[in-house]
Amino acid sequence: MELTPLNGPDLICPGGREHLPVHQNVHLPMIENFVDTIEGKSALLASGADSFWTDWIIERALRQKNAA
Repeated sequence: MELTPLNGPDLICPGGREHLPVHQNVHLPMIENFVDTIEGKSALLASGADSFWTDWIIERALRQKNAA
């Protein structure tokens, strides 16, 4: 998967390419989801368990990059 630039709109995978426009304020959708969850309007888009594994993968990728 190609993620350069990280906040860019293009997601490139072996299966093809997708254009996913980035919100003008990159963090706003996440903050809105958090507030909506606290107010009981919706569920979190990423659970704590999902976020743990995302952090685990990022940590290992950074270790590998720094070791190279």
